[in-house]
Amino acid sequence: MLLVEDSPEDAQLIVQQLESCGWDVTWERVDTREAMTATLGRSTFDLIVSDYHMPSFRALDAMKVWKERGLDTPFVVVTGTIGEEQAVEVLKAGAHDFFLKDRLSRLCSAVERELREAEKRRTLERTEREREEALQRLARSERLFHDLFESAPDATVIVDGQGVIRAASRQAERLFGYDPEELSGQPVEVLIPSAARSGFRELREQFVEAPAPVFMGAGRQNLFAARKDGATFPVEISLSPLTTEADTVIAAVRDMTARRQLEEQLRQVQKMEAVGRLAGGIAHDFNNILGVILGHSQILLSGLAPNDPRRPRVDQIMSASQRAAGLTRQLLAFSRRQVFETRVLDLNQTIESVIKMLGRLIGEDVVLTFRPDEPLGRVRADPTQIEQVLMNLAVNARDAMPQGGRVVIETSNAAIEDDYRHGHAAAAGPYVCIAVSDTGHGMTKDVQSHIFEPFFTTKEAGKGTGLGLSTVYGIVKQSEGLIYVYSEPGHGTTFKIYLPAVEGEVERPAEPSPSRRGSETVLLVEDEDGLRALIGELLEEDGYHVLAAENPTKAIEAAETYEGVIHLLLTDVVMPQMSGRDVARRVKERRPDVRVLYMSGYTEDAIANRGVLEAGSSLISKPFTQEALTRKLRELLDPPSRP
Repeated sequence: MLLVEDSPEDAQLIVQQLESCGWDVTWERVDTREAMTATLGRSTFDLIVSDYHMPSFRALDAMKVWKERGLDTPFVVVTGTIGEEQAVEVLKAGAHDFFLKDRLSRLCSAVERELREAEKRRTLERTEREREEALQRLARSERLFHDLFESAPDATVIVDGQGVIRAASRQAERLFGYDPEELSGQPVEVLIPSAARSGFRELREQFVEAPAPVFMGAGRQNLFAARKDGATFPVEISLSPLTTEADTVIAAVRDMTARRQLEEQLRQVQKMEAVGRLAGGIAHDFNNILGVILGHSQILLSGLAPNDPRRPRVDQIMSASQRAAGLTRQLLAFSRRQVFETRVLDLNQTIESVIKMLGRLIGEDVVLTFRPDEPLGRVRADPTQIEQVLMNLAVNARDAMPQGGRVVIETSNAAIEDDYRHGHAAAAGPYVCIAVSDTGHGMTKDVQSHIFEPFFTTKEAGKGTGLGLSTVYGIVKQSEGLIYVYSEPGHGTTFKIYLPAVEGEVERPAEPSPSRRGSETVLLVEDEDGLRALIGELLEEDGYHVLAAENPTKAIEAAETYEGVIHLLLTDVVMPQMSGRDVARRVKERRPDVRVLYMSGYTEDAIANRGVLEAGSSLISKPFTQEALTRKLRELLDPPSRP
């Protein structure tokens, strides 16, 4: 108890009265505002009893301090004399009761009542505070649920036991094409294609009977949903029982359109890669066979008189062999394993050099226009392969315009930004674009999805191999570029090719050295008997002395035992016992000055990317002509001319 009393005797009297009622009283006495303020600041009291009249501090003053502190402690006034007006004033000011000092007999019951009422008030306040805190927690929980419900990346739908939609997130409204609040109250089957509604209804009923999380549409499962306009799209759906309401399910719906497209693209890439591996695997043996056919055909042809009746037959053999070699090159280009001879190019110059030939290729009823952009960035590419790309696209455009039309070739500078790069297999940075457009019949989306596949063609039988666009695709990809097609039925087609821009001056091709006979000694290593005999014959015909070895062991023995000078080692790259690179290393240990020329029907991937040859090694690709072999030998054996 805090006693606001100037008389110690009166204070003791009040304490004795309370103790006589069985109270255990701890008390302090103050008689000034300052003392009361300080005491209330350091201690907590269950009761305040104040005298009404004091020399410098009245009960009304004490009550002001009590109110300023915001206390709920019962405040009782005790006075010697008090009039009716003062009593009313004290009660209006907030006092809980008042007593005359000569009538303290009811003080105990009044204090007990006020303490009990104070506890009730505190209990009520505590309950109200707890209720308010519970309401705040509920509001936060509702806001959290609402935020989660609305911000989830998947569309979320809540369905009751009768299959009626009770709530749908904004993402669900966007995904299915309904306006806000439009879905609420509709049967959930409106989101399911009509053909699948009965099966879905059975599934939903089974779920209600035995609620447990269900995940549908994953992997190879084909599950579709329907938009408001009737369009269907692939989805994954996760069903979970809502624990707060019986027979209610919450469904999370994920649009799988983009993922299915990526999966289809991956399957296409895997299929195309498989064909590429097949092409690379057969290239070596196939090119060896073609080399023998072409070589012997050349020898036969060179020995026949111009009017010999057998000459046309040999011409046909050579022509067929060259077409077969071209087919192999196309497969290798598609599979991105072809050996490229790249240099810095100005694509405008490259296109200008073939524009007349393209015009003759596509015919007089097709108008060909070239629109170069100046100045144009430089690219690093194989000019022969770029010409092959242009020819294939021009032929493809011509075939799309049987009644004639227009073909436009355009160049431009372009850039691929980071935000675009994330959806495409391309590095961000500057590019040079070649666009080839035609006014032909165009293509459907289904045809566009297959055009780069090898052997795919819309032409009738015998009108094409189906390798033209796949060759284009392979060359562009091997050049680290991108290719896109834009087409609509009846509105023509545009192919856009993007090649990375590079710094540097345009590199001119080296002048071919004149082919001439030789007299040097060549160590020939080739495990294919027929091809080894043919190459040896061609070399000897050109004046070379040939040491022929059917395997690496024989070649190393020849390098050790031959007493004369061996000027050049001509070796196959891949052989059963030892690689051509290892043969060259072993021969060079004994003959450091020997030149080395590798030959292979394998692909660049097998030769360079797998480390079969060192960078800068000289290589001639099978099948090759006698002239090409002779020129390559002279490039290695003749000293460079002085300026």
